Parts: sequence; C-alpha cells; structure tokens
Amino acid sequence: SISGYTYAGQAVPLSFPLKGDTYCVSSAGSSPVINRHRLDPTAAFYDVTRAMQYATDLYKLGGSGSIANGLLPGDLTAYPAFGDTVYSPCDGKVLSVIDGVPDVNVYAVLEEFKERQRMIEEGRGDELEPPIGNSIVLEKGDVKILLTHLKNGSLLVSPGDEVATGQSLATLGTSGK
Repeated sequence: SISGYTYAGQAVPLSFPLKGDTYCVSSAGSSPVINRHRLDPTAAFYDVTRAMQYATDLYKLGGSGSIANGLLPGDLTAYPAFGDTVYSPCDGKVLSVIDGVPDVNVYAVLEEFKERQRMIEEGRGDELEPPIGNSIVLEKGDVKILLTHLKNGSLLVSPGDEVATGQSLATLGTSGK
C-alpha cells in the first residue's frame, strides 16, 4: 500500500520556491514505488540522504507538457527549468551551502546510480559522496530545509545569512545525482 509521512513537531509553512509557469511534483511519498529517493543506496551512510527520503522533485513543464525539449537531450538548456531562480520558501537562517559541483547530463546520472548500488553491494558504500550537489540548507526554528540540484556558481547566500520568504537564493541546475 502507499502511505504518507507524519511529523510530530510544529509544522513549518513553506512557500513554493519557484515562480510562474507550470510545475509538477515527482518522487514524493513513503513508498519506493512512487519515490525514487527511498531507493537511494547511500541513505544508510549519510544523514542528508536519509533526510532526502522526505524529498520531492519539481519539474517545470514546457509548452508541450514535457520536462525537456527533445528525447533525452544532452544540452542542459533543453530543460525548461534549467537556470530558473530559486526563492526562499520561508524566513530563516542559512546553515550551510555547497557550491562548485558541476552540472551534469540528467540521464548520465542513471548510470551513476547503478555504479553507486554496485559499490554498496561490494561493501564500499563508505567511499560514496552524498548525492545532493550544489545546495543550501535553511533553518526555520528546529526544522531544516534542504534545497538541492542548484546551478554551479549560482548561489547568492552564505552560511549565517538571514533570508526572507521569496528572496532569491540561487538558480536551478542539474548538479548532484
């Protein structure tokens, strides 16, 4: 059966981090049938990937209703969301940032996922890097919000910065796995 998650703490209202256009949500929920994050082979090794089991992927739909212009394009600009501004979903404090991870071809990541799985099966999971790419961690009360897959070199904030809901933080990229 497919079920959801509950959170025992105080809920934190979040604004949608993107503006305009049409987006769809993918890979969300508590079942690996509908949430690929539940299958991440590094989840046992890194707190951040364990937390990603609660993540969702957001896709911008182009004019034809697809997430890319063309079939499996190698050109990153063929993805309508690539380079869109990411806005802070809440007031809060920047806890950490990662920048400098190259943007990658989206479909090349599938082969990397298979390699990561093989390394874990061989008992080498502790050699893997977390798969989040360029990212920002915000803190709102005792809740942490992780924004990932940001474009290399686009981050506009630093650890310790206070941010406001709707403030520009970075642009969307394809860094990470």
